[in-house]
Amino acid sequence: MLPIPAGVLLVKNDNHHLYLAMDLVGDTGAGPGVGDCFWLSFDVDGNRSVTPNKDVNCGIYPTLPIRMGWQCYLGPGTWTSLQPEPSTSLARQGRLTQTSSLMSANLRTQR
Repeated sequence: MLPIPAGVLLVKNDNHHLYLAMDLVGDTGAGPGVGDCFWLSFDVDGNRSVTPNKDVNCGIYPTLPIRMGWQCYLGPGTWTSLQPEPSTSLARQGRLTQTSSLMSANLRTQR
């Protein structure tokens, strides 16, 4: 458990998948997805700097806040557009569930 602003981040891996759950107990808004967002970036090649078209940024789809999307970094602070299809990862109020994610498939193929 890792403290983050307004809540905690829970992290686990099983040597095949990385599982993340955010519990934002400080979010007192009345509805899910309204003005809420997060970014989660992966340094895919592990070089501690942005590698264009390799490193990945993930977040909630702006028009579909219960789905996660991903994009590749082009440089520091710049990205490709969101990939055309949301992943099958679901963000739900109260819990986060992971089915087969396009993001994890993309990370595996780019290594």
